[in-house]
Amino acid sequence: MKKVLSEKETHSLMKTLTEEQRHFISNYIVQCKKLKWLDVLSRSKTDFTYKNANTPTVNIETNEWTLKTIIDGGYRKRPFKCDCGASLRHQYIVYNNKEEKEYKFGSTCFEEHTNLDAQIVKDIKRGFYLIDIELDEILIKYKKRELFNVSSFLHLKDDPVAADLIKQAKLNIPLSTKQIDELRKAEFHYKHNKNKQEAYKGLNELQITLIEKLPLKEQVELVKDLIRKEFHYEDLPDTVDSAEIQLFVKLGLPLLNRHRIRFNTIEFFSQTEQVTSEAATENKQLSFKEANEITYDVFMKRHLHILKKVRENQDRISLDNEKIWLNIQNNIKEFRDGKEFNHSAFKGDINHILKHLDLGLENMYG
Repeated sequence: MKKVLSEKETHSLMKTLTEEQRHFISNYIVQCKKLKWLDVLSRSKTDFTYKNANTPTVNIETNEWTLKTIIDGGYRKRPFKCDCGASLRHQYIVYNNKEEKEYKFGSTCFEEHTNLDAQIVKDIKRGFYLIDIELDEILIKYKKRELFNVSSFLHLKDDPVAADLIKQAKLNIPLSTKQIDELRKAEFHYKHNKNKQEAYKGLNELQITLIEKLPLKEQVELVKDLIRKEFHYEDLPDTVDSAEIQLFVKLGLPLLNRHRIRFNTIEFFSQTEQVTSEAATENKQLSFKEANEITYDVFMKRHLHILKKVRENQDRISLDNEKIWLNIQNNIKEFRDGKEFNHSAFKGDINHILKHLDLGLENMYG
């Protein structure tokens, strides 16, 4: 991703902001870079050494360094000095917790002066660069007066991240795409936590503990089903070999989509594979008459290999598409039981799933 604005253009647009706006957005950029520094170093286990002609070489762990702040000397000005002696516009003040000592670097001097692993330096610089790209986006939106309406998010004022974004919007500073996503994410968590309060009424500690251990996507699914009182037990086979499904039933919790996909898949595939295999052995080519009658057996001869391929990859199906996959299986079960079957709708649904999984088979239903 190439930087949109030149240094001169960034400076010119920053000058159009009020002093309060400039202070706010400058502080935001500094905080983002401090968090990026912390994130990169905390994810790295590599040790590095600090080299200084006046002190012995000291082995230092990456998590012993903290980026305290970044000072900007101004456009075309270089009033600061790096510890190596180079003149700087941007000075990065870094504190070493072990030595209890402060160091001052330029943005390109980390590797040369610290012996940081090359990948760590690359990740830090890449992170800082993307933050500068975000600043470009905000300034361009400001020039175009593309403000974001936060009126529907004001109830999130107690969320620290959302509160800062709301304040930014109230200062007539546009939100970046990343910031809008963060605000919507905060709204998602707010609604989820509110739903949990309602859903958890009447649940015991064991039930709540089990739900809290689930991935967020499945928590959301389960909480919504608890509120709607949809437990999905009606289609559960007499015998289920999954200990997890048995536990959910025992605790009186709704079944997850992946549970239903599992037992539905096991049920209809186990009952059709043998029949289809025997029919395929006798004759792998469908007659013209068979191809146009679309009986259940004809359907399975034609589509079983595709259904099996989806089943092998069903762990990659998203939550929304899991519902489509579950609907496909339920419709096939009903077809097997003699109910009417919409073959065209099936082809549309399975084609959607195949494209989602990128299995290279969707042209079969094009």
